[in-house]
Amino acid sequence: MKTSTSLQLPVLSQQQGATLVVALIILLVMTLLGLSSVRSSNTQLKMATYSQNRQQAFKLAESALEWIEDDFSQNGHLANKVRDCSSGSADCFDSSCTGGLCFNGYYSTTAGHQAPDCSVIPNPVPTDPPLPFWVRSDLAVWETSSRHQTVAISGYPGFEQPKYIAEFLCYTDMDANDSLVCESASPNNCVALYRYTVLAESKDGKSRVMVQSVARVNAI
Repeated sequence: MKTSTSLQLPVLSQQQGATLVVALIILLVMTLLGLSSVRSSNTQLKMATYSQNRQQAFKLAESALEWIEDDFSQNGHLANKVRDCSSGSADCFDSSCTGGLCFNGYYSTTAGHQAPDCSVIPNPVPTDPPLPFWVRSDLAVWETSSRHQTVAISGYPGFEQPKYIAEFLCYTDMDANDSLVCESASPNNCVALYRYTVLAESKDGKSRVMVQSVARVNAI
């Protein structure tokens, strides 16, 4: 009996040690799985928040764009805001984009220009085609308050007021299907062509959306 008892003790000790090792391995695996699940949940939450904020920014930009289109449509196009206006003033469409009013061209009645001749080639003629106003670093229209305008739209507490610039492109026919042709001899048959660019941005700077539209505006 003594011999039998002394032979079984080491076997029981080995089994207990193996059980402890297996339990520790299982605990480690469960811990790693838990950490992975937490990280995955945090990533999914960040993605969902980013997607929601981007959708909000897009809705805000679209709302601002609709307001701008209505505002310009109601006020109409004033030729003196393009021709012979004081360059650099807040109510003159020119290459400085002052007041958010931009025109990448040269237009002067003293030079004999009449609608629809917009002389869209700047004077002097640049060696390379100019970049769009909304990406030009020398103008920095979005960072410079005097080179854009804002629209006050409520219901978006986490966002800045949307910014916009309005570009005068040229004159065009009142209706593509109409027999009235926009030409120098018939300036009354012309309507102004505008391009609006809107930037909506969250206050933390993580969500940023830009939208554009081109619209006809009746000249008055």
